[in-house]
Amino acid sequence: MCPKVALQPENITVDVTSGTTLLEAANQAGIEIRANCGGEGTCGRCKVRVDEGRVDRGIDRALKPKLRDEGYYLSCQARVTDEDIRVFVPVTSRVTTHKVISAHAREDEEMVARALMQGYR
Repeated sequence: MCPKVALQPENITVDVTSGTTLLEAANQAGIEIRANCGGEGTCGRCKVRVDEGRVDRGIDRALKPKLRDEGYYLSCQARVTDEDIRVFVPVTSRVTTHKVISAHAREDEEMVARALMQGYR
């Protein structure tokens, strides 16, 4: 039986094998987590909070002791054991997407901006 990782706040659950990192589990669920160091555990940007269950912590020198005490782990280093877990992925650990603006959308935004500016004159 494979352990389940429930990722919050999306409430997406994935089945993984023991030893899978939380970063890999999140990627499997379609949730992109920042790992600027390439998963080496040195940048500290991939922190997640384990709310239920137990994981193997791994190397986490880049994580502040206060965060450790609050249940945070580096997702690139923490590995799933043989039990189900629930993990919260904070906004600050996520890869943000950029909005692509088409030429028409940009023209519309500029037109609205000009109209608003005329009202302030």
